[in-house]
Amino acid sequence: MDLPRYSDEYEKGVKSSLDFAYTYGDPQGKEIQCPCDKYCNVRWTRRDVVYNHVIARGFVDGYKKWINHEE
Repeated sequence: MDLPRYSDEYEKGVKSSLDFAYTYGDPQGKEIQCPCDKYCNVRWTRRDVVYNHVIARGFVDGYKKWINHEE
């Protein structure tokens, strides 16, 4: 996402992406691969943790699409 992380649009986009990932993706129980710049889609984490990481840290560099989450 190419929006400032402090913007309402960014937050709405993150929520929408999480909704999609949990509805149409392949979560493992309550966890998905976290696309934040620290975990780079490697570590499985809960929705609230993914949300906090992506808001605070941003997405991994070059991440435009949640490819690991069927989006």
